[in-house]
Amino acid sequence: MARKFQIQFAENEKIPVYTQRRNSRTRRRVPLSPFPPNPSSLSPSLEDPQYYMNLHQSPGARICSNSTRDDFSGGHYASDPSNPRFKPFNRHLIHAQVQPDHSRYALPASPDCLDHQRYKIQSSASRLLEVQSVSDKLPDHRLHAIHTWPPTGLSLHSKLSSEHAKTLVCHGALSFQGRFLQASHSFVRHHHFYAAVGVEDERHGILIPVQTSYAPADMSLTLMAPLEHSKPWETLEQPSTTECFGTLPGTITLNRYVGSLSPPLMPATSPPSCIQLRLADPVLVLQRLHFLQRGLDLDPEVAEDFLYTQLVHDPEWQKGLSTGPARQIVALISALENPTWFDFRNGKAQILAHYFDNQDLDVEERFYQQLLLSVELYLRVQAQVDRSGAGQNESMLSQLSEKVAWDLALAQVWGSKMTLEAIDEEFLGAPTTFHVLAYSKNIQKQRLKEFAHNMKWVGIAGVERMLEETCEGNIPLEEQSANSATWIAGAILPGESASWLIMSSLIDCDLMITDQLPGFDQMYTNLGFQYRGATFWYWKSTVGKVMGASQGVKQDYGWVGPCLHSEDLQRHQTVLVHFERPVQQMSKNQVKAMEIRSAPLGPVADHYPVDDFTLPLPDFTNIVSSVKIQKLAFKLHSFLPPAGEPPTCNAAVVFAVKNAIIPVRLRYDVSFISIPPCCGLHVLFWDYTYMTIQVDRLLLDLRRWNRVSIDTNPTSIDTSSASNASSDSAFNAKYVGPEAVLVIEAFGLADNEVLARSWASHIGFSAVVANVEETCMACSIRAAFAAGVPLVILNKGRKEEEES
Repeated sequence: MARKFQIQFAENEKIPVYTQRRNSRTRRRVPLSPFPPNPSSLSPSLEDPQYYMNLHQSPGARICSNSTRDDFSGGHYASDPSNPRFKPFNRHLIHAQVQPDHSRYALPASPDCLDHQRYKIQSSASRLLEVQSVSDKLPDHRLHAIHTWPPTGLSLHSKLSSEHAKTLVCHGALSFQGRFLQASHSFVRHHHFYAAVGVEDERHGILIPVQTSYAPADMSLTLMAPLEHSKPWETLEQPSTTECFGTLPGTITLNRYVGSLSPPLMPATSPPSCIQLRLADPVLVLQRLHFLQRGLDLDPEVAEDFLYTQLVHDPEWQKGLSTGPARQIVALISALENPTWFDFRNGKAQILAHYFDNQDLDVEERFYQQLLLSVELYLRVQAQVDRSGAGQNESMLSQLSEKVAWDLALAQVWGSKMTLEAIDEEFLGAPTTFHVLAYSKNIQKQRLKEFAHNMKWVGIAGVERMLEETCEGNIPLEEQSANSATWIAGAILPGESASWLIMSSLIDCDLMITDQLPGFDQMYTNLGFQYRGATFWYWKSTVGKVMGASQGVKQDYGWVGPCLHSEDLQRHQTVLVHFERPVQQMSKNQVKAMEIRSAPLGPVADHYPVDDFTLPLPDFTNIVSSVKIQKLAFKLHSFLPPAGEPPTCNAAVVFAVKNAIIPVRLRYDVSFISIPPCCGLHVLFWDYTYMTIQVDRLLLDLRRWNRVSIDTNPTSIDTSSASNASSDSAFNAKYVGPEAVLVIEAFGLADNEVLARSWASHIGFSAVVANVEETCMACSIRAAFAAGVPLVILNKGRKEEEES
């Protein structure tokens, strides 16, 4: 049947929008959160099936050929009840289908879809497969090979069987699954969001989970289990940092993006207990910690007597009643839930050198007593887990309160990194003086040196001399500051405190910086600083997310740098960036329906028409070279802060685009999601509506997208040239259907991707960032639908000379 197109003209527009009339299957959608968040414009309830029926009747558009770069690709949302593939909306069906199928996560004997020369596959019995690219990019022949749709032997009128369609469409394509799990250490109904990304291997009928993520090992921790065998929902810190940072600087993984939308845990109130704390002798506490480095007492009665006579007061034990290990664990938990103890859930409280090396003896004695209670509990719980089996580990630990779980983390980190060495130990007498020694000082020094090289630190020579500790008169590293002492000792609790510790230690090792830069002790997430011609940004800062696309920038330990310097900042200065929260957020129902929203085949059917799919390909014929970053600008947002506090500023990136100077303010705190590679090229189901645009047209031509008006006002250098170029190609993209994705081609210079990210931050849209040399365009678009974001930024990887 021949295609029929109707050319429509949008209001006050010159460019036609192509609409294809067709009756075909339409994937059922879960609507995006309303934009803008006006209560009067909220989306209808998910309980109303008629709303989803109306979605199929709204107008849309479809691209007529791959060469029409500025038209929509998709179709109008038509639903024909006579079509055997049409099914009325059933929300219970969606909720049932998106439940995670753990049986699919079996490891194949030899996944044929993966090129073993291209990837290194690391398997584990209890961890998702990690597929990591050995080289920075795939061979060039992958995109330029002859790969057309329909394939050889088929026509547009052919229909594929279910098995044949899975082989052609799904094999090697990325699959996205949302998970909605009960949070650990919570006594009420509370859920966390997770996402799993996998590669379809239809030849073996399974999904190979993949996630390319780079996170230092000391930023995450799993209680009483090796970290390499843990899953994101098993780590203590939530959202988990095991799958946090993307492969591209300034990006995060899909799992981190989804996990950041989880609501925080509600504060738990412990029930009243009759168990009370005893006032322990500080010397006895240190002696007991020194003894427990070898393990619990061989005689259980000795351990029981010490617990109830020196640490806690239990009325039942005082009455002569027998108390077993379970009662001792309950007593220690009750003792640690005392509100007078230090709370290590807060990142500011995780600088352990503030406690074990403090001039205030009261603080030091309280810390060591809390540490002793934590170690006593840790050893008893570990013994209980060994007796009951590894299967009871997760359930037993998840029932602990969050506060006590972090105390166990303190005991685990201390036992693996620190030790107490007796100074005055005699043959008969017990020692009374101890030294705190670190196991991993040399390892921490090497990590700090590698971090300095990755950040291309200007004073790297002086830092290396300081780390060698051979120069006379230099202060030892562990005596520089509490941050340096904690980092060198390696006593790092899980979470984001490691990022601040390593940067503070690097600053301490640079003799050119005489004073600690303000803001590091408060651990502001929107902080950055300028040092000797370069800026460095925390990974949560909007500027770091945007400037991470610049040439030569790297991301390590949560820091992005070295980035472009700013004339508005002093030579050595910290700054806080003011930002607003993005208006559009992913919802709980979108997480649940992630797999359905991004299915490669669309709705399930017995037969799949070949005409339902297209092969989207990026356009490398006209790479933009007219975008150039002019300046990284800052303007004071409020009054000057008090002394010792960094100022809060508005940030903007100034670009020169086609003879026009355009400042783009980084207004919203958006996220950029990096997705792993797929295997080969893939086709796209016709209902995934998208539009492609070159990066230079974002500021000069695009005036509206997804109900948002773009308020960039170019200051033209050549007024006539800029105005004519804009008027000839200006267009106002109308909102098509309930969802549409804008694909930005940011090939060429790194400044092109910086412009794309800046534009996304300016209008408040998070985006998927993909390297087309590793991930095909179809999988990138489906990833945007899976994440519920309306933007895709395509780049062509980074060359070796750009990263050096």
